[in-house]
Amino acid sequence: MDPDLDRLLDIPDPYADLGHDAPPPVVSQDLPASPTRAGVHRLRVVALACALLYEAGLLALAGLRPDLSALPPAILAVGTLAPLASALLALMLAERTGTSGVGSASLRVAAVLLVPLGLFALSTFLSAHGAIALSGRAYWSTTAMCVMATVVLAAGPLALAIFAFRRAFASAAGWRTAALGVACGAVAAAAMNLRCAVDGQLHLLLGHGAGLVVAGVVGLSLARFTRS
Repeated sequence: MDPDLDRLLDIPDPYADLGHDAPPPVVSQDLPASPTRAGVHRLRVVALACALLYEAGLLALAGLRPDLSALPPAILAVGTLAPLASALLALMLAERTGTSGVGSASLRVAAVLLVPLGLFALSTFLSAHGAIALSGRAYWSTTAMCVMATVVLAAGPLALAIFAFRRAFASAAGWRTAALGVACGAVAAAAMNLRCAVDGQLHLLLGHGAGLVVAGVVGLSLARFTRS
């Protein structure tokens, strides 16, 4: 005897009343594609070029120090290249991925960060020859003006660095962003050495070197933008 399959339709559905409470279907959304490694590298190269153009533009507006042509070549080289070497070291520290691929531990980054700071301090003692020195109120007012000028010189590159390294650090984001700030401050200090003719050791450390510390602290406070 053949079964009557049409009678299967007479069997009630025990879950028929639950269909009204079912969640709505998930609508797929097209998420933005992650940038490629080549795209990230290209963005950072462009940011670096824009940072150097920013420094050159401000130097063109403010003018170079009047005794630049009379400086001994060795003094000029140390005063310019040593801060740039400090910036390069700090930038390499920020970009370093470490053996794990996500970056070094926070304490290690904080310790190694002393290397570019120490290099800048050493270069200050080597490049300062005291040809133009100030004292008293003129010294402190000039130093304060140099601090503000160095911070302004570091502000543009730091903003570009935060944009270029947004969501880039999976570990030690605070100290690695501080390293970016130190790098920007060191570039600003190199520019200030081409702008300011006062070359006493203490003035160079306070007036020009303060940019490294201030930019580093600001970078540390902006780590939320670079943390992945």
